[in-house]
Amino acid sequence: MKTEPLKELDQVLVFNSLNFVQSITKNYGAEQGMEMWDTIANTIDRRLKLEVFRAMMDGDRAEGHVKIIGAYPSSDKIHLIKTLRQFTKMGLAEARKMIEDLQNGNWLYVTVPYHEHPAAIVEFRKAGFML
Repeated sequence: MKTEPLKELDQVLVFNSLNFVQSITKNYGAEQGMEMWDTIANTIDRRLKLEVFRAMMDGDRAEGHVKIIGAYPSSDKIHLIKTLRQFTKMGLAEARKMIEDLQNGNWLYVTVPYHEHPAAIVEFRKAGFML
């Protein structure tokens, strides 16, 4: 079953929840980490809870989605392509096609690893993407 990509704030919540549980576990032990997970799991909605749990199970393989709705007209197309490739591991032809699709008014959903998600958001905006 394919689900709709998470909204940007939901992705940040999942990323921060995952990192917080991992930090608590690393610094205070597994018991406190499980207590924190229980608190988070009882607080957030079911879909986000499943995303956090999946990310905990997948580790560095966990992925987040970024919705790109456009690019500023003054953006450098080459820089857009390079930034897209940096975080998505797309090939040159695929990234070029995605940028062309974006410039033709199509939105993009791209997948980035959770651990790179915050940096990807910052760099996408710096490159001239509208999220």
